[in-house]
Amino acid sequence: MKLSISLCMILLLSTPLTARVITVEKDGTGDYQIIQDAVNASAPTDTILIGPGRYEDFWNFRPDLNWDAVVGVTVDSLTIKGVSSDEVTIGPTIPDEHGGLITTHGIASAMDLTWLVVEDIAFDNTDRGVHLFPSGRIRRCSARNIWWQGFLIEVGLDVIVEDCDIYGPFTKGIEFTYYGNDPAQCIARNIRGHDAYDNIYVNHPNVIIEDCESDGNHYLVTAYSGTTYVTRAISRNSTFGFGVHHSNITYNNVSAVESFSNDFVWYPNCIVNGDNVDFSGGGVGVNGVWNMIGSLGEINLHNSNVLKNALGTIKVVGHGGPMDAIDLTNNYWGTTSSDSIDAWIYDFNDRPETECEVQYQPFSDVPLSSTRKTMGGVKALFR
Repeated sequence: MKLSISLCMILLLSTPLTARVITVEKDGTGDYQIIQDAVNASAPTDTILIGPGRYEDFWNFRPDLNWDAVVGVTVDSLTIKGVSSDEVTIGPTIPDEHGGLITTHGIASAMDLTWLVVEDIAFDNTDRGVHLFPSGRIRRCSARNIWWQGFLIEVGLDVIVEDCDIYGPFTKGIEFTYYGNDPAQCIARNIRGHDAYDNIYVNHPNVIIEDCESDGNHYLVTAYSGTTYVTRAISRNSTFGFGVHHSNITYNNVSAVESFSNDFVWYPNCIVNGDNVDFSGGGVGVNGVWNMIGSLGEINLHNSNVLKNALGTIKVVGHGGPMDAIDLTNNYWGTTSSDSIDAWIYDFNDRPETECEVQYQPFSDVPLSSTRKTMGGVKALFR
């Protein structure tokens, strides 16, 4: 009998505890009224379920960095979930003055964590909405009136940010940044940007951006370093649609329409590959100056539509690469006249100092598949 009891005790002690759901309700009907109290009482794999209301109980989460946070996560493998992002808001009603010594966060994770999931929460009036380190998921969230980053993914090892809305003004809607030796993949999926500066900013070696759109922004995607793959994306009513700095980027089924300045801007030492792309010349209003403008990059864009903007299609500001470094063959230019295309391209033939001649022949005499989509059809990609 004693042996049986001992064996039962051993089995009981060796059985993992079941993950709990800990509730937070502002009216006192839950386990806690303050989110941080629930986090402090949690264990790994627990879920913190947050009821309706605005939560703005800041505390000094990282005194060494002058970080204040409404939620500072020090317990690994938590899920922090609101009932919906329409009902749960983290952040003050009125934002603190920006640029001070204290950096405010909605949710910030400790640097020794491995996993965090944040779902169905709106972040408002903080310097950062979510600071996720290094792995996890952010789903069905929104960030509004954020000063620095709506969602900062630091290190970024196996992170997915999906089904989120980001509203300006702030410097970066989603920032993927990285340091270390394990360039695991990150994904931004079904992101909707509204009046932001850089909606998705990539300083990471391996990011996929898919089914994303923006309206009234500076850039939908700014790829600064690493390799970025953009597929099924559209930028509307922006200053610039896409920007590439010192990185490799591949586009597929991408559109930039009604840009105020340029659809696509590239900077030194970048490599760009594209297929089935629309640089639409400012759309109906022909607002843009150039479709593509930049320097010192290798551009390979095929099977796409590169239509004329107000001044032309492409301007090479300066180039130090080989003569064939900008390959725009097999595209549709809105005309069948090579003389017209020549006139719309600013390169070595106009200013020898650019040291680069844009290769555009052969070219298509009919619009390619991406142009045949109506705006409604393009928008349907993101629903």
